[in-house]
Amino acid sequence: MKKKNFNQETKENVKDNFPLKKKDELNTVEKIQIYIQENSKKIITYSVVIIVVVAAFFFIKNMIESNAAEKKEAASVSLARVLPFYTEGDYEVALKGNPSIYIRGEKLIGLSEIADAYEGLDEGKVAGLYAGNSLLNLNRFEESKKYFDIALKSKSKTVLEGANAGMAVALESLKDYANAGKYYTEAAELALTAGLKNRYMFFAAVCIEKSGNKEKAIEMYREIIIEAGSEFVGLSKARLIRLGTVIE
Repeated sequence: MKKKNFNQETKENVKDNFPLKKKDELNTVEKIQIYIQENSKKIITYSVVIIVVVAAFFFIKNMIESNAAEKKEAASVSLARVLPFYTEGDYEVALKGNPSIYIRGEKLIGLSEIADAYEGLDEGKVAGLYAGNSLLNLNRFEESKKYFDIALKSKSKTVLEGANAGMAVALESLKDYANAGKYYTEAAELALTAGLKNRYMFFAAVCIEKSGNKEKAIEMYREIIIEAGSEFVGLSKARLIRLGTVIE
């Protein structure tokens, strides 16, 4: 017996199932059945493609998550290795690392490299804060701004407080008093203690005064004075006297 091909079988099935109907007389269900019969090989192929694509998606997703975890661990380890140099005040090594120092077979990399390589991670933003502070201690104020910008993208209030304060110091040192005052004010709003808040508020007021906005500075000095017990009360009073303002 001669073997029937797929198309012959399909035509006969259609003829057997719908012997009395023309194609335009078929209802929706009947048309779908005919489509499936005529295109079953294609449908199977498309299903396989969809399964492959979905499997590939999950493979890539898992690979990305795995790589992210590895990057996070690498950033954390690198940061932990270099921070002791920062704590000891060796800011050059903290900033740049030292290729002659090996820890567990790996070169000691610096805060700037960690911040640049991992700025999308929390560890990279923390490295940015320490890199910025290292540059401040080396009087490289313009360079420090880049790393404080990285730290300013953090979600941590502690990191943000430090980044705003560091950026303020850099800008004040560059005589950009108006913007320095803004960053000091932001640091004050994020401050975790009253002492730090008053410190940042005082520095903000000084910068705002230097920028020419004496009325705003006076208002801020008065606000600091109201905070009883602040170590900056006396300094704020002295600034008000200097500005010829009566202390109430």
